[in-house]
Amino acid sequence: MIDLCGAITFDSSNHYRIENSFDKILYYNELNKKSTTKTGENFTLHLFDEKQNEYFENKDLFLIIFGEVFYNLKTENKNKQLFIEQLYKLYNQYGIDFYKYIKGTFNVVIYDKRVNTAYIVSDRFNIIPLFYFFHKKTLFFSSSLKALAALNKIDVSINYSAIVELLLFHTPLGNKTLYNNVYMQNPASLIEAGYNGVNESKYWNFYDSIV
Repeated sequence: MIDLCGAITFDSSNHYRIENSFDKILYYNELNKKSTTKTGENFTLHLFDEKQNEYFENKDLFLIIFGEVFYNLKTENKNKQLFIEQLYKLYNQYGIDFYKYIKGTFNVVIYDKRVNTAYIVSDRFNIIPLFYFFHKKTLFFSSSLKALAALNKIDVSINYSAIVELLLFHTPLGNKTLYNNVYMQNPASLIEAGYNGVNESKYWNFYDSIV
């Protein structure tokens, strides 16, 4: 499974070319694995230990699977693992509603160039968290909080209230992190980001599912 760190700029006049922050972190250096870089007109992605079927790109979009995705019970292929080509077809068929037909432990990142909009979908229990930061019409995101904080284009500051919560409750409350304006994506949520900002909404609730 890859780690990823990326930036998508929704204002083409203000593109950030982010450096590979994985190179700054001792943990990743000691793993002795390679990272690859993908760039486009208004995005930069660094994928650490990328494997086959985790990244797809064409003229319309790019798509990343971080984790494992399966068809859910609503499909004839129920419980079969879903690879990147099948996920691309599912997105083309249902649009952003594709998440209604999948399950697993994952984050799925899509940047649709046709509408200049990014979507990030988390699994129902957020087994694999993703962190994000929106600044100057640019979405920065990473599977590693350290890698995100180490990006050359981000000036992050310590969130002292989150530190107090960490000491009292052993974790920051809500989706806060130890850095101001850097958030952890919630479980079962859809992040939609574009020129006008970022919005995160829930698509599933455990309590509603058992009523």
